[in-house]
Amino acid sequence: MHRRIKSLSFGVPMVWTDPINHDPSVCYACVNSGSGMNRKKMRSKVYLSVPSAQIPLPLTENIPVPKPPSPDVLSGITFSTHLSDTFSLYEPVATVSTGPILVTQNQLDSIVAKLGLSQRKSEQLAKFLNSNNLLAPETKVTAYRHRQSALQKCFTVNEEQTSAYCKDVDGFMREMDILYRPNEWRLFIDSSKISLKAVLLHQTNTKPSVPIAYSIETKETYDTLKRILQNVDYDKHQWRICCDLKVVAILRGLQTGYIKYMCFICDWDSRYKGDQYTNHTWQSRESSKQVNANVIQDPLVPQDKVILPPLHVKLGIVKSFLKTVAKRQEVYAVLAQIFPRLSESKLKEGVVNGPDIRKLVKTEEFDNVLIDND
Repeated sequence: MHRRIKSLSFGVPMVWTDPINHDPSVCYACVNSGSGMNRKKMRSKVYLSVPSAQIPLPLTENIPVPKPPSPDVLSGITFSTHLSDTFSLYEPVATVSTGPILVTQNQLDSIVAKLGLSQRKSEQLAKFLNSNNLLAPETKVTAYRHRQSALQKCFTVNEEQTSAYCKDVDGFMREMDILYRPNEWRLFIDSSKISLKAVLLHQTNTKPSVPIAYSIETKETYDTLKRILQNVDYDKHQWRICCDLKVVAILRGLQTGYIKYMCFICDWDSRYKGDQYTNHTWQSRESSKQVNANVIQDPLVPQDKVILPPLHVKLGIVKSFLKTVAKRQEVYAVLAQIFPRLSESKLKEGVVNGPDIRKLVKTEEFDNVLIDND
């Protein structure tokens, strides 16, 4: 099968042959590949002749016009006939122009949840989509005006209108579609300048925090914490408590401030100037009685339900330790290697971003420097 195609480079018609089986040795494109050639090399490139692409000779009496081969010789004719039969059976399908994909109610709820939109902004988004005809007919624009009604029935407000709390934690968890097991949750209580909050935290941090009590213009006092625990029905759930040392002291009925027996676990005497830094064993608190070891109220929670906060953060032990040892040049050089991204001023002041004290303590080089300088 021959084709007469005009060459773009020389302006001379050439005879091209379509081989049935592609052979790179007789393919004109493969033999005269231009890969790796630049403009300068292309000027002196010599194109080789191959049987599949030849410049025709002038037709004379000795060189007549070639005749095409018969269909029986070329098996490609059968293949082409098969293709023609296949194409003859093809019927194009008319393309139907479809409109925009409409957003259903479930899809809109998913968008609002992923974006974390408030009630007002969720309704604004629904109005915008509706004005552009992008909402499905069953999708409601005003669906978010009362979306809190299912959760609101689990909360109540006190008579003074100063605090709100969850009166049905089990029902609240069911409305949020959370499998609730009390032993997997921790009660966190803390206050700021304007409010006091109580939040449930999951022990694996795989579930969101659940606020169960909120109060404004309230301080951390014994009466306030007692009222919050009664409102959320703490005796039923018996969560473990995680909070700062001040709240721990209040929950255990201890006197706050600079007191003599500040520990709720043992009778450690903080004012004893004898061997308090060498004596590591103190008598445990067997009972919490009033007017005994700075106990002024009855404990609100059992002692085994209190989780100690990270003391190295609360008391600044790591900061004081690093600030002291960084005064030695040898130790400071080791600290600079352990924390290469920290500035010189931060290392001298003991301010580290998320210090890994275990990594610091387990460093053999750091231990050797401390031992040599003792």
